[in-house]
This record gives sequence, structure tokens and C-alpha cells, in this order.
Amino acid sequence: KLPFVNDILNFLSVQDYDYFIYVNSDVILTNTIIKKIINEQPKCFACSRVDIADIDSYESVSNQDITPIRYEIAGFDAFVFNTKWFSNNSGIFQDYLVGQPCWDQVYATLMRIFGDSLFANNFPPCCFHIQHSPTWQVDKHTPERIFNHKGVEDRYLDRIVFNIFDNYLKTHLVRRSPAGRFMNVLSNEEEIEAEFFNKF
Repeated sequence: KLPFVNDILNFLSVQDYDYFIYVNSDVILTNTIIKKIINEQPKCFACSRVDIADIDSYESVSNQDITPIRYEIAGFDAFVFNTKWFSNNSGIFQDYLVGQPCWDQVYATLMRIFGDSLFANNFPPCCFHIQHSPTWQVDKHTPERIFNHKGVEDRYLDRIVFNIFDNYLKTHLVRRSPAGRFMNVLSNEEEIEAEFFNKF
């Protein structure tokens, strides 16, 4: 009964807006993401979240009264699209089920290669998330999870971009410190990312 992510994006893309954002329901957007859209007018970009300790209200975020725990460098929680760019490139975004693994790395890497912007994973962050245990890891053999993994295995382009991101993650992003929390961005991370992805 889960929807396909690309069906949601296709619906959003026919609305009369210059941009639309797809964001996971438990993620808190910050004004950083809006400023980036206004100031840079990108074709698209994806960003990871910063996990934070529990808060009582959004005012804690706006007052910067939060406790950051870790940067989730292996996944993406917010996806920004220029509506015209998405409409012209929607065919590269294949069927993946919401709330299951793989699709976010595939979509974010497609956006990175075919779009014009770096991942928005610097400071101040574009989005926060109250830390909790990952719900999709409870049962690793559900039909929905298997479907998403099979999508990566069966589609040549998706398999390539999934492995491209995996290589970037394991050779560069994991060098962020402290290990496991990844809060300190590499001093030349934007240059590393540009050099890595511009090859494709």
C-alpha cells in the first residue's frame, strides 16, 4: 500500500510552482533550504539531515536550542526540484516505494549528476530530524524492501548511480569526524565532491 516516490514527484511537478520540495514526514526544514533556493535558483539538490535530541516544539529549532547528535551522511531526507527541470528529467526517476531503502541514494545521485548543485550537507543544515531507531530496518525481508533493492539490481542506470554514491560515501564522507557522528565537514569537501561527481 506504500506509494511510489516518483508518483508523488510527478503529481507535485504539475502544480503551478517554480519549485517543490519532497521531504520525509518526520523531518524539520530550516530556513537554510529556502535561502538556498532563493539565492542560487538551482535545478535541483538533495540534502541529508542532522539528527538531534528530542525537542518539545519547533521553537527549540528556531531559537537554536537543540542538541545535534550526528549527520546522517548515508541517506537523504529532503529533495528540492525546479519544477521545469523535473518535468524535463522525470523519466530518470524510476519506481521506488516510500519509506524503504535505496531510493534516496539513487535519486540524490541522479540529481547530483544531471543537475547543477552540490549536496546541501554543510552548516547550517537544511534539515533536522529527532533521532529514533530506523523503522525500515526492523524486518529486512519485507516485500517492500526487497522491491526497492531489486529496482537497484535490475536497472542499469540505477545500479551505476547507487554504486557511485556508495563509493563516494566510503572513500570520502566517512572521513568526517568524529567517527560515527560525522559532524565535522571536511575542510575541502565541496572541492572533493565537485571533482568526484564532475567525472560523470
